[in-house]
Amino acid sequence: ELLQEHGLSVTISDVFAIELDNTPGQAAKAFTAFTANGVNISYMYSFLVGGKGIIIFRTDATEKAREIIMQKDKLSQLSL
Repeated sequence: ELLQEHGLSVTISDVFAIELDNTPGQAAKAFTAFTANGVNISYMYSFLVGGKGIIIFRTDATEKAREIIMQKDKLSQLSL
């Protein structure tokens, strides 16, 4: 409310964060696991913390993305 009172547009969205090894191809593997299961990525941000890659992303299928993350076998190539 405070931001809106000062003329800023505000939207709250559910996003996910996953941790990946900082090696080439890990983000591609992660996104392949989602898109292969019909989950599209709306936007994403990435950065490094302590030598690990962190990806923050929003999807068009929140519940399905949550299921994929929780099913480690679908993301077995990742260090979540």
